[in-house]
Amino acid sequence: MERERKHRIACSVLDEIVSCASAGERLPGIRELVRISGCGRPVVEQELRHLALEKRIRICPGIGIFKTGRRYRKNRIAVLYQGNYPAEKESFSDVLFDSLRICAEQNGFSMFFIRYLPDSMNEFRELLSKIDTDKIILTGAASREFAEEAACRFTYMTELLPRHDAVVAAEVRDSPDMAKLQLEYLFLKHYHKIGYLHHVEQDTSRTPVEYHRLFDYYRIMSEHGLKTDPRWVFYAPWKWEEFNRRMEDFFSCGSLPDAMIVPGSSLKFFYRYCKNCGIEIGRDIAVMGCDRLFSELTPKPTVTTNDPLVIAEEVWHVMKQCMEGKILHLTTELKVLTGESLPGLSDVAFSSSVRSRSAD
Repeated sequence: MERERKHRIACSVLDEIVSCASAGERLPGIRELVRISGCGRPVVEQELRHLALEKRIRICPGIGIFKTGRRYRKNRIAVLYQGNYPAEKESFSDVLFDSLRICAEQNGFSMFFIRYLPDSMNEFRELLSKIDTDKIILTGAASREFAEEAACRFTYMTELLPRHDAVVAAEVRDSPDMAKLQLEYLFLKHYHKIGYLHHVEQDTSRTPVEYHRLFDYYRIMSEHGLKTDPRWVFYAPWKWEEFNRRMEDFFSCGSLPDAMIVPGSSLKFFYRYCKNCGIEIGRDIAVMGCDRLFSELTPKPTVTTNDPLVIAEEVWHVMKQCMEGKILHLTTELKVLTGESLPGLSDVAFSSSVRSRSAD
């Protein structure tokens, strides 16, 4: 299992390096590739031989490794992503991208994965200019400008979980009903004093999905005549030191909510702070998270999430339809995975009843 994972990591790293190089460009040497990938020399050498057999690179003993001038075959798809893949520990993205790769391979296609920076348009354009395939899946684009730039360069494009709210191409995007489902579940468990941590930035155009979820929180709480103490709703910083200060302010406010909705990316910080302060999650305060977690947290959090396996199948379906000239727009289906962080009524099966349908 570990050997297969090492080969997968080496394959992903080499794919990105070769994809971003110009025809005829000299690639890093084997020693440098071993350092970059973190894989052993035999693994890297084996993956290089595969690339040479595919005519994507030319290995000249004693001289170097070069990218060939040959264009990619038509059955290759570029996947642009942010973050880390493959990750050191299995993550949501790992399951999603691994499953997506399998879907493609089962249909006679292969995928190569390229990491991009979400803030530099010039670097993004340069990166796109080096991708010589006509098929692309763009993941997590923060602005419509990035999506439009990619759409005008490639014949077939599907957006995967875009963060902007413009419709640019075929897409599979997050369900807009996250806050609605969370609050419905909390009401079912008889929680009514509910706080909300969020990632909405001052420039809301950068975080439109998070903004709509926060808006729904206020709207639904108001429609039920429930109190929303401003001290219970606050921005969750990405750095631990800043997060720690916000949590100190929150727990010193006197009147606390019975339950908190916490972003998946902040759950480990929330758990860490509570543990350090002797606050028992599930007893002193209930917690409902977002996103499926693969790291161990105790008590196991109750979360609202998408299924990465299902999303992979949906993305492949949308991409396949795109290649046939049909543009689809799907939203993911949410479900609640119960844990021990949210005591209340006995666990019940619960999932979103509303789902957007595809459209031509």
